[in-house]
Amino acid sequence: MPSIYGRNYAPEAPATALAEALAAARPTPLHLTAVMRHSLLNQLRCHADFAPRKPLWDLEAWRPDVGYFRTVAAYCNPGGGS
Repeated sequence: MPSIYGRNYAPEAPATALAEALAAARPTPLHLTAVMRHSLLNQLRCHADFAPRKPLWDLEAWRPDVGYFRTVAAYCNPGGGS
């Protein structure tokens, strides 16, 4: 579930919002590659920009890093899924 900070500030400070989300995540992934982090950042930005009232923002490290615009075109979930 997005934090209050995430909902209010993700559009302006997505990297900070992602860092907060990762710190709160359980179980925390042992290792995220730069590609995984970039994919998560694009997913977070997409949800903040286009689904700010959605109750849950599913950020999934397994999703491919296809860039922000392709993430938006995939309804914030590139590579399949919901």
